[in-house]
Amino acid sequence: MEPPKHLCQSCHCLVNEDAKFCAICGQKKILKPLSFKELIGDFCSNLFSLDSKFFRTFGYLIFLPGKLTKEYVSGRRQLYYTPFRLFLFWLTIALVLLNFTLADIQTISNEMDTEIQIEIYKDSLRNQLNLVFTDTINQQKLETLLPQSNELETIKGSFFSIGQIDSFNLKDFHTLSPDEIIKKYKVQGFFKQQIIRQLTKATKTPGDFQMYLLSHLSWIILISIPLITFVLKLLYLRRKKLYIEHLIYMLHLHTFIFISCSILFIFLLMSPNLDHSGWPILYTLMAIGLYFILSIKNVYQQSLLKSSFKIILFLLVYFFIIVLTFSVFVLINFFAF
Repeated sequence: MEPPKHLCQSCHCLVNEDAKFCAICGQKKILKPLSFKELIGDFCSNLFSLDSKFFRTFGYLIFLPGKLTKEYVSGRRQLYYTPFRLFLFWLTIALVLLNFTLADIQTISNEMDTEIQIEIYKDSLRNQLNLVFTDTINQQKLETLLPQSNELETIKGSFFSIGQIDSFNLKDFHTLSPDEIIKKYKVQGFFKQQIIRQLTKATKTPGDFQMYLLSHLSWIILISIPLITFVLKLLYLRRKKLYIEHLIYMLHLHTFIFISCSILFIFLLMSPNLDHSGWPILYTLMAIGLYFILSIKNVYQQSLLKSSFKIILFLLVYFFIIVLTFSVFVLINFFAF
């Protein structure tokens, strides 16, 4: 005869009468009225459990390259945070810090727009006064009062090409509408005209364009990871590892990359006026490179020579996939901006 069962108050599953805990969620079958002592005890228990998992996960991830992947794949998973959770968390942190780091672009752009508007106004005023003062002496005095700015000359001298047209003045993208630019330079073809329209938007509101690209950067990374993992599986086909095992390693590797980049961005934000000469970025790349070599050697258990050869091959394909994915995504979103 089956023993009578009771309903678990937590997950509402049936629990045997002789059982003290629910087999599904682990909660006690009979709960006493909640007390302050029990509340504090649960808090301390959860806090120390969280700290233990936190330090164990990040200790292995940062200081023992490849160790966390081997632990997780071997089945010891409750002791660590899940790879995808780590990946998404640090991806978000890195993108937020990157956005703050690049905020100076918007400030510089606003200052440049102000200078351009001042010079445009001076140009307009100079042209109107030239109609009043037609003699040479007064025109020379006028040039003294309203001198031509070097910044405006630089803008007037800045050109780029689209197709066979190579005489676009950058100033026009601040003063004219897209249709006026298309008409002025006689731009033919839907594709070229669309480029003009989007470049006008990007020039007038570079901060919005930057935010638009950054908001889609996470999708570029998420799409690239499965493709990169497939390349890694092909390189280690004889290892008989499942695709998911390679994916776990890729998630851990990129988590370390995001952590390193986050530290770099924080350093740059805290010392914006310091002349770094590029060495913080160089040190970050060196740390990532060393971590990659050690982790791939530990995970796949191959000699340093074989690992180095496969790393070089992997990086070539890696950057090709990243650039290709980024280019396609930017092209699509460029016309959607």
